[in-house]
Formats: sequence, structure tokens, C-alpha cells
Amino acid sequence: MSESSQAPRLSSPVRITEQSWPEGTVPVVSICCLTFNHEKFIRDAIEGFLMQETTFPVEILITDDASTDDNAAIIREYEQAHPQLFKVVCNEVNQYSQGGHPGKSTRDRARGEFIAMCEGDDYWTCKDKLQKQVRILEGDPGVSLVFHDAHVMDADGRLVRMHPDMQQTIFHIGDIMRPWFIPTASMVFRRMAIADLPKWSKDCQSGDIILQLFCALHGCFHFIKEPMSVYRKHFGGISAGITGINTIAMRAYIYESFNIHTNRKYEGQLRKALEMEVWLHTPELRDLGIQKARHWRYHAALIRHKLKVFLGMGKS
Repeated sequence: MSESSQAPRLSSPVRITEQSWPEGTVPVVSICCLTFNHEKFIRDAIEGFLMQETTFPVEILITDDASTDDNAAIIREYEQAHPQLFKVVCNEVNQYSQGGHPGKSTRDRARGEFIAMCEGDDYWTCKDKLQKQVRILEGDPGVSLVFHDAHVMDADGRLVRMHPDMQQTIFHIGDIMRPWFIPTASMVFRRMAIADLPKWSKDCQSGDIILQLFCALHGCFHFIKEPMSVYRKHFGGISAGITGINTIAMRAYIYESFNIHTNRKYEGQLRKALEMEVWLHTPELRDLGIQKARHWRYHAALIRHKLKVFLGMGKS
């Protein structure tokens, strides 16, 4: 019997701001939000959390990674208004820039059986998003992660559907070994699936990919076709700088490490996924230009080594 099946339940969904649970009640879902300099966006994210209507208890865990704008002050306003829901950490020193892992430290604080992800510049648009996703997870123990379609918002505020034509509903581990396609703010997964991540995962700033790979070792993914979140694509995003050569270097490291971790069980699929990543970013790499020469030198040796080793073009 799962932890959540033993948790107290309401007879029908109620907005989480209006719920009242006995002291010490363990949440079913932990919302994990990492944010940095998102003063223009954080209210949208938090309002998306607070509009959720569920039959189960929820906690909201937010980490502000030493923002230099009014981001932390805005978060504290909501914490004061809803202290029963919020658990906020405001770092004094930016951990991400120091090679730290504020996203992981946020998830480590989670008590819920399920973790829902949303960074501070994205937001949810459906009030029963969590209810729908938890219903699937509780109804099928073979599902480890539930995600849904989303809209992508560009710098001008235009919305574009991310996966309007995607018909596949169930995804197994080989299906997710491809360039990024699962929006962070759409993910709800079993906390136990990431309970024992290997040490090498701490060397990676691309946390979503690692979470997805290890969740996939514990079950399949279920895709909901309804768009229930918005992904903002802008220069100030937490992952804005992880593009092109950075992406390939990081994916090469993750795939090679995961390949060894799984005793090369998925080597063929991982190799194809990395080849696809290289192909996808070829135009971007070609256009880096002289301004990025120093950037190139920094990563070139790593990429050459990782690609030669992993794609079977050389010896480690």
C-alpha cells in the first residue's frame, strides 16, 4: 500500500488555500520550485500553485538562490499569507554559480510521496493539474512519472503549443532518450524513484534529464495531451546559458555515466540520442563565431573525448 493511499482525503477537490489538515499531516505532493531573479514572473508561478484544487494535502517548497531583485521579498509575502503551505529557503550566496545544486536541496526537503516541479519563471494554468496527475500515479503503480503538454511563451508573450501532434501516451525508457521534450513544469513523479541518485549526478547542472532517466528505471511515463502549464523561453531563465556546446558536453557526460550505471544495457539507445543531440545543435555550434572562441576552447577537449568514447570512435 502506498503512502498516499493512507493519507487523509477530502470527499471532493478543494482549493489548497482553503484546506485544513491536522498538525503533522504528511503531504501527498511536494511542489518544488527553484527560482532566481524572477521578480517579473514568480507571482504567476505561485498563483498557479495556490489555485490547485485537490483532495489531498500539498506542501510548497521554494528555494530562492540569492536573487538580486525583489524575488525573495515577493515569496516571503506569500509565505506570511499561507504559512501552513510554504517552506521557503533564501540562499545568501548563489549556489548554482558555485557549482552547487539548489534544485536537489529543494527536492531533498520534500516529504510527499510525489514531487511536482515548476521553476519560478514558468507557471501552471489548470486548477486540477495535480489532481489529474496524482490520480494516474495512484491508479497505476507501473507509472513512475506523469507529464503533460505545455505552451511555450516567447519574449513577446506569444504562446505556441509544444506537442500539438503527439499521439503517444505511454513512454518507456528508450522513448525518452532524445532531445529535451518534457517540460519541467509538467512533471509529477514518485519521490522514491530519485531517492538514491549516484554521486556523478551531482556534477550535472541539467537536472531534468537525470531525474527522467532514473524515474524511467522505476516505471513508464504517462503523457496527458492537455496543455496545463507555460514554459517561458527568455534570456534570464535558469538554464538560458545551457545551449549548444554546453548541452552536448553535458548530455555526453550524463549518457556515458548512465550507460556505465546501467551496465551498458541501453547503450545503443543512448548513442542514438547523443547523435541526435549533436545533429540538432550543429547550426548553433557553427554560428558561435570568434566571440565564443574562448568558450570553445574550454569545452572542446571534453566534447571530443566524450563523443569519441561514447560513440565508439575511440578508446577511453
